[in-house]
Amino acid sequence: MKNSVKKVFALLLIAVLVIGTFPATSFAATTYYEYVNSNTNGKAILMENKYSATDTSLMNVRQKDDTSNKFTAYCLDFENGLSSGSHNSYTISSLESISYLTNASKIRAIVNNSFPVISVDTLQARVNAGLSSGNKISQLTSTEAVTAIQAAIWKYSNNRNVNWTYWYAPGIDENDVYKVYNYLTNLPGESAPALPQIQATQPTATSDGTNIVIQFNYKNLLANPTISLSLTGFTKTEASVSDGWTQVTFKKSLASATAQDFGSFTVSLNGKSNYVDVFAFNPKDGRDKTQTLVSTGLNQPATVTKTVTGTSSNLLGSVTVNKSFSDNAATEVSFKLLKNNVVINTLTTQNHSLVFSNLVPGNYSVQEVTPAHYTSSIANGTSFTLTCSENKVLNVTNTAIPRTVLTVHHVSEANVTLAADQTFSGYAEENYSINAATIPHYTVLTKPATETGLFGNSNFEVTYVYKEDPKSKVTAIYVDEDDNVLAAPEEVVNYVGQSYTTAAKTINHYALIDTPVNATGTHDSSDITVKYIYVENDKSTVYVYYVDEDNNTLSPSDSMSGYAGESYTTSPAVIAHYTLITTPDNANGIYAEDDATVTYVYREDPKTTITIKHQDAEGHDLVAIATISGYADEAYSTSSQSIPNYTLSSTPANSNGVYGDSPFDVVYVYTPDDKLVLTVKHVDEDNVSIASDDIIKGYPLDPYTTSSKSINGYQLKTTPENASGSFGETSFDVIYIYEKVETTEPETETQTQPSTQPPVVPEQPIGPQGTVLVNYVDTEGNTLGSSFSFTGSVGTLYQTSSRSFDGYSLVETPSNASGSFIDGSITVSYVYSNGEILTNEDTPLGEAIAPFNFDSFYDNMEMTTEAEEFIVDDEETPLADALPQTGQASPELFYGLGSLITAAGVFLKKRSK
Repeated sequence: MKNSVKKVFALLLIAVLVIGTFPATSFAATTYYEYVNSNTNGKAILMENKYSATDTSLMNVRQKDDTSNKFTAYCLDFENGLSSGSHNSYTISSLESISYLTNASKIRAIVNNSFPVISVDTLQARVNAGLSSGNKISQLTSTEAVTAIQAAIWKYSNNRNVNWTYWYAPGIDENDVYKVYNYLTNLPGESAPALPQIQATQPTATSDGTNIVIQFNYKNLLANPTISLSLTGFTKTEASVSDGWTQVTFKKSLASATAQDFGSFTVSLNGKSNYVDVFAFNPKDGRDKTQTLVSTGLNQPATVTKTVTGTSSNLLGSVTVNKSFSDNAATEVSFKLLKNNVVINTLTTQNHSLVFSNLVPGNYSVQEVTPAHYTSSIANGTSFTLTCSENKVLNVTNTAIPRTVLTVHHVSEANVTLAADQTFSGYAEENYSINAATIPHYTVLTKPATETGLFGNSNFEVTYVYKEDPKSKVTAIYVDEDDNVLAAPEEVVNYVGQSYTTAAKTINHYALIDTPVNATGTHDSSDITVKYIYVENDKSTVYVYYVDEDNNTLSPSDSMSGYAGESYTTSPAVIAHYTLITTPDNANGIYAEDDATVTYVYREDPKTTITIKHQDAEGHDLVAIATISGYADEAYSTSSQSIPNYTLSSTPANSNGVYGDSPFDVVYVYTPDDKLVLTVKHVDEDNVSIASDDIIKGYPLDPYTTSSKSINGYQLKTTPENASGSFGETSFDVIYIYEKVETTEPETETQTQPSTQPPVVPEQPIGPQGTVLVNYVDTEGNTLGSSFSFTGSVGTLYQTSSRSFDGYSLVETPSNASGSFIDGSITVSYVYSNGEILTNEDTPLGEAIAPFNFDSFYDNMEMTTEAEEFIVDDEETPLADALPQTGQASPELFYGLGSLITAAGVFLKKRSK
């Protein structure tokens, strides 16, 4: 009995060991059992067993505190020999198929006729073979063994009560049991459950501004593990975080940090691992519904070790120096990095950036080893505090110190630059050395005071003065045989001893006589003249004439000269009122050896005559008719005349205009003015007329003279103030007043003695006077006879006549031989030639007027009685009707004679009484 029990427990132990995570038990439907180990780090198992219509045992397994993530484990037990109709037991022969076993991954174990651990494939093979028994554990092969999770083994009893029976396998000893166990736990690739592994995160290093902080998390270690950091001086704290993780924090003050704290480090973890106990039912408890789970004590906590690594180098900082030169030079320069005033590094660059890296936080300064001749923007260095992970950037500029410039001038004595200035530069106290330049044809005259020395702090200049070597001038002149210049001279100035060359010029129409012997040579100390002498080629002349059809010259001739073979061009002259009728064939051509004549022939344009008349309303001419002539389309202008005692009443529309093709008249019409009446009265003291009145008529401004009368029994008492004067604008009286004379003698006729005074005759009006000058000349303007002149009132008529000269005939009667006096002078010229006498169409003036004979005039004069009035009235005959006939004297002469005759008649009349 003991032996059987022992074997049963051995098999049970195998099952428990195989399952690993499931305690083997059987439960009533919906009954839950939970075991909580006193060790809180352990895992609790919850199982549920229930029956289904297919008599399939379904177990839902979940971890404590995890109510959502379930997994299902199937465990099938096919037993033969159970009582028929057992609700929870069936035999393999009762199954038509095992099609419900579709998901092999969910099958955890199958028990068949005491073969507790076979696979689904093995079961399928047994079903197909009709096997139900006879196979023993010892007959299991590797292909028949379960390859999934270890299985639990349980048995069923009637009435759903737990009724443990000794499960035994005849013929199997303990060695076979352990053989199966060892086989199941050592299957290839399916090792036995390992202990839970320690989990730890990668450590990180940060800074909170004051400390270095290293942190990481771990799990699956029991309380109070040993955790150590490879770095020293750090303090450690721990805190739980979610899902079983614990956070570990190490801290160390930055102020006490060293370079070793900013690199790689390790963290070591040593402690007990969490574990999961495997429990089994204690069969001694019988059928008590409250089953006691007993720990097998197989999977106990174990000591484990884990090491993780990290780095804090990310907390190191750097300093970047950006270097530049003001003149973009590539000069090597060094920078020193100091920490706590101690140089810890030196770097060198050429106008580039450099970086001091892997710097622990702290106080630093950077100093530049400034290159010569430069200033630095951080001349005294720059200090700063570097924090964790900081990249400090410094911009440093070196400014070039200006160099002193020495300028060397090269000039002539006249201060003219002879060579480009030279410039030398250097820093103060540096040496310099200069030399004179080599300038062709110049020699140094004056050097600077010193040609070597030291640069100072400011720019300076020195000057070399040079003297020019002597020169001479060669002048080539180009002249004719009379030394007249034919072309501009050519001058060559060069230094003495230098060669020269001259050349003849090609001069139009001239030929070189000979080349001078000194046409080429060498410049001497004196100037040289090279004389090229030419002889002129022959010329011919073209004369151009402008004549009318009678070969009379119309415009001055032109002439032009040229050399044979040259072309010439002429053009007609523009001559007023003449039209070109002949252009010569040689108007344009080529100069020949001989002179040539070009003659342009013109014809005069026709003229038009305008007759100018000054008439009264009846068409009588008041002054001589005048004519003017001109060419068609030329402008003309006429004007009225001032005719005494006449007023212009009509100006013709064509008084001004242009000449047409036919002659025409311009007629001015005048109206005679009304005369004023001057009445000469002779009255006594009582204003009683004692003699007949005298009437004098005249126009305004005409002069007049009156006189008293000799009246018997009266004598003149008062002569009026207006006895003489000029006519005004109205008629007026001149009154002589007489007083009576008392006589005692008988009134007898007494012979009156002739007066010795000239007779008083009313004077004729005297107006503005004009002059006519008459000349007699030949065609050359030479005088043939004496000239004479005469005067007359403006507007009155005049007439002249020609004279006879031996051997000469009249060529032309002047158009102004007769006419009217004007306010000015008129010259009348008769022209004669020593040829045939021309007939003068004008009527000659007639015989010359003989001097007036007053004696015969008085002798033949008819006396006027005293009773007859003496009236001078010149208004009866118009001036135009009194023009002289051919051969008669001019009216002006009759005016004078009339005055004399009148005066004589009055005088004789008085005397006869």
